[in-house]
Amino acid sequence: MDTATDARHSFASRANQAVRTLFRPEDLRPQYFVAMGAMAISVLAGARIVEMAGAPMVDATRGLVAGASVVFWSFASWLLPVLIAAGWWRHMVHRVPLSYEPGLWSVVFPLGMYAVAGIYLGRADQMPLVAAIGRAELWLALAAFLATFAGMFLHVWAHAAAPFQPSTVSGRLSPVGGRLSPPADRCGVSSAVRPGGRYRHKPSG
Repeated sequence: MDTATDARHSFASRANQAVRTLFRPEDLRPQYFVAMGAMAISVLAGARIVEMAGAPMVDATRGLVAGASVVFWSFASWLLPVLIAAGWWRHMVHRVPLSYEPGLWSVVFPLGMYAVAGIYLGRADQMPLVAAIGRAELWLALAAFLATFAGMFLHVWAHAAAPFQPSTVSGRLSPVGGRLSPPADRCGVSSAVRPGGRYRHKPSG
C-alpha cells in the first residue's frame, strides 16, 4: 500500500516537474487561441455545407459533415476553458504582467469565429442550445475586441505623444529628459570622447 502511494506521489511530482520544464508562464502566449480558431473555422465551413442546396456531392456528404462539425465544435468548446485557465495561471498565479501586444488579436479572432460558428451550426443542425451559446459568446468576443482595441490605442498614444525637443546638433528630435549627443567636430569626433571634453587643433605646417 505504501509502495503504491509512494509511486503515485513520485509520478505526480515528476509530471509536475515535466510540465514546469516544458511550459513556462512566459511561453503561454495569446497565439495558443489560434487552435480554437482553427476548429471554429472548420465548424463554420461544415455548417455552410450542410445548408447548401441539394446536389449529388452535398447529399452524399451532408450527414458526415454535420456530424464532424459537431465534433469540431465540441473540441473547440473544450479548448476554451482550458485556454482561459492557462491565462489565469499565467497572469494571476505567476503574476506575468498583462499589457498590450499585437498577439492579443490572436485571441479576438478565434472568439469571434467560435461565436459565429456556433450560431450557424445551431441553425444548420437545428440545435437551439448551440446557437444560444454562440449568441452569448458573441458578446464576449465583442468585449475582447473593445479591450484589445483600447489597449492598442493607449499603447500607440503613449509612444506617439511622448514630448520631443529638437537637437541643436543635427536637427533630429530627442525626448525631453534624455541626453543629447554632444556636438562633434569637423572630423566627426565627439567631445565626450576627448579628455576634458576639449579638443585643440594643432596648427598645420
